[in-house]
Amino acid sequence: MVTSPKIIGTIPITARLPYGTRSQLEHLVPFFRAEAARASALPTAPVKGMSRQVAASRRSRWKQEMQQLRRAGELTDTVIALVTGGLVKEIAGREWDREWPDPPHQAYGGRWPGSPEGAWPEKLTVDLPGDLVHIVRAACWNTSKEGICQLYRWHERHPAARPHCRTRPGCTAEALAEYTQLTSKIITPGVIWRAAFAHGIHTAEARHQMPAPVLISTQATAPRQRSSTSRPGMKAEITGRA
Repeated sequence: MVTSPKIIGTIPITARLPYGTRSQLEHLVPFFRAEAARASALPTAPVKGMSRQVAASRRSRWKQEMQQLRRAGELTDTVIALVTGGLVKEIAGREWDREWPDPPHQAYGGRWPGSPEGAWPEKLTVDLPGDLVHIVRAACWNTSKEGICQLYRWHERHPAARPHCRTRPGCTAEALAEYTQLTSKIITPGVIWRAAFAHGIHTAEARHQMPAPVLISTQATAPRQRSSTSRPGMKAEITGRA
């Protein structure tokens, strides 16, 4: 997965979704809790009995490892993790995991040309990794820019048109058919956010029905160090769910 060194942290996105998406996510809450418990069993998770400095370093490594597992689709302990794993899958499926030219400022806010109106009754806002959001926006714009330019010219030729009003579109049937053909060339970020939710929900529902594997740490763990208050012989307990 290509990441952009210029983009760090998370970026909030709002996805407009099909009816029933919220209900599907609510049914997955027990699964999220089980996944969180599974994550707490990683060797990098326990910090009891450590000095403040060592504990802080261990927590940092644990959080980093959690992010890696979420992106890989191996840990789904929150809705954000569900969408992140689904987004990585969608980007890879479209072969978009590469560098892209930066999109113009208009790609970062407002309604994209060709977006449908009123088609998605539910919406959710989630904070996603900034590098993934950047890839989606850049890839959508660069793969759709020809269609976007043609659509702008269509609107210039038909300034009174209301293509989303099928009963009174304000243009001829031929012009309306041309509009539909042009919008088919445009991939909006909304399409990708919906696909990410769909991928994540499908994967989570399938895994919810199967025993969860024990997570294996990908990082070497530092030897356990006792603080001044630790008891002799105290050992970290590492457990997993079969």
